[in-house]
This record gives sequence, structure tokens and C-alpha cells, in this order.
Amino acid sequence: MALTFKDMLGQAREQVSGVTSQEAKEKIKANPNTLVIDVQDAADAGACGLIPSSVNI
Repeated sequence: MALTFKDMLGQAREQVSGVTSQEAKEKIKANPNTLVIDVQDAADAGACGLIPSSVNI
């Protein structure tokens, strides 16, 4: 049986750690070379803004 999107998302979350916005802010402050990959679509990025030095893909 093929995996559903929900199954794949669950597997990804088990393997990839996330950070809160506060944790991200602290990591960027501690290391200005921290790379933040922004996955917002263009409309959201324009409406919400981008984190300085982030890369939107």
C-alpha cells in the first residue's frame, strides 16, 4: 500500500527537528551565519515579510 501524505509527514517529523521562532531568533543571534530556509510562497513572503538573511525557496 502506498504511503499517504499524512504518513510521509509523520515520518519526516520523526527525522527532522523543528525550532520555534524564539529558538530560531536565539540561534541567529548566537551565529549570524545561520542559514534559514524560508518555504513560504511568494504571496505570503510578500505579505508577512522575510527574516533578514533568509533564503526563500
